[in-house]
Amino acid sequence: MAKRKSRGKTKRKTPERPSKYYNAALQRRKEAGHLTENRGDEPGAIYLIGVAAENLLRVFIYQNDPYATIPKNQQHNLKILAQKSFLGLIKNEDVFEKVEKANTDLYERWEIGHRYRDGNQLKKFYNKKRTKLGTNNLKTISEQALIAFDELYKAARPKCASTKKK
Repeated sequence: MAKRKSRGKTKRKTPERPSKYYNAALQRRKEAGHLTENRGDEPGAIYLIGVAAENLLRVFIYQNDPYATIPKNQQHNLKILAQKSFLGLIKNEDVFEKVEKANTDLYERWEIGHRYRDGNQLKKFYNKKRTKLGTNNLKTISEQALIAFDELYKAARPKCASTKKK
């Protein structure tokens, strides 16, 4: 018996669940706060807060299109994820400016490569950005990143209402 040839149809990707990313964002934020406040582990906190922001931005991307694909070279870029997610949907200019500033603050303080950096390597990284950030103190940077995430979350929370785990 001859094999049937495929008609070129590709199986559709499984839809993403925004709630998965929403819950992960809140958990990473909680862990980052704990590391900063209780453990003095700023490198870990800075990394986790970036992951939290990344997950929060993915919530909006997948709420709008559960089948969306994010190119591999953009998956961890907070600036691009923000543009793809909900920044364009914010109509209130004051809210937009706060959210854009918060995301820029996070974007300036975080990159995926932090997962491979220890405290000394992070200090070197932030020494190069000192002028732009106003500091190279890891505790200050992690606290600023937490504040920026909270600002982003505050604007995003109403849009996340349907995503919360029941």
